[in-house]
Amino acid sequence: MLIIALSLAAILYTGTGYASTVILIGSCHTSFGASAPNGTLGFNLANQGNGTAAHIIVVPSIGGASANNSAETYSLLAPFANHTFDFKLYNASIPGIYPEYFTVEYDQGSISVFEVFPCLSSIKASTTSLVSIIGMSKKNNKIIANLYSLSSKPLNVTLSTAVPPNIRLSPSSMNVLMQPNSEYNATFNITTRNITTYGSLSNASFTLSVFTSYVQNGMHYSSLGYLPITQNAPVSHPFPVFLIAVAAIFVAIIALIALSVVKGRKTKAHKSAAGADAR
Repeated sequence: MLIIALSLAAILYTGTGYASTVILIGSCHTSFGASAPNGTLGFNLANQGNGTAAHIIVVPSIGGASANNSAETYSLLAPFANHTFDFKLYNASIPGIYPEYFTVEYDQGSISVFEVFPCLSSIKASTTSLVSIIGMSKKNNKIIANLYSLSSKPLNVTLSTAVPPNIRLSPSSMNVLMQPNSEYNATFNITTRNITTYGSLSNASFTLSVFTSYVQNGMHYSSLGYLPITQNAPVSHPFPVFLIAVAAIFVAIIALIALSVVKGRKTKAHKSAAGADAR
């Protein structure tokens, strides 16, 4: 009976405690010659979880050039596998570093999930921005990006955002005049928080990103700041369920043993009474 109990407990623990998880890591790289008019932007997506991402759709948002395709698809990304999506680039603008981001939609089981992966890409030249995002924070429904300029001259800086399609920031972009060696706090309001697609995933998270961009002396400069947000979805706690199940099994076993003992005593008493009658 103990072996049966432990086997049932193991089955219950396995059934209630195991949950597959997709953990995607994205990175990008460009291949663009200094004088070449065309190039390639590669986006590598790796799955570091123990679940499978299915029906993957990658939509690029590319700065500084035009892409030949608005989306790429991939059927399945198994655990610990990776795949590179290549986008042909043409019509490149002035050299420099540009903001890019990739919106990825995939299915985890019966649930559709969106994630956004930001990055910076070099087109024909590499530049180092004098305007950095030194911090990002969330306060209630506001996202605050803390900027700092190391420039000795005023700079007209454009701020742009990258968020999942079911989240909206207002404004989505803004222009800021950064004074020399100055700090500036840019505030964005979260106007839509329709994150119901994350509600069934206990570990769902997404990233809110802010880019800076400006042009100086015929070169393009960009920097990136991002803020990971963890969705407070209901988290299942399989271990207490496991303990409850084990306790219920053992209570049932004790009840069976007690019933067996009672039956045994009744049988013994019956046999004793029968023997007395025979004498």
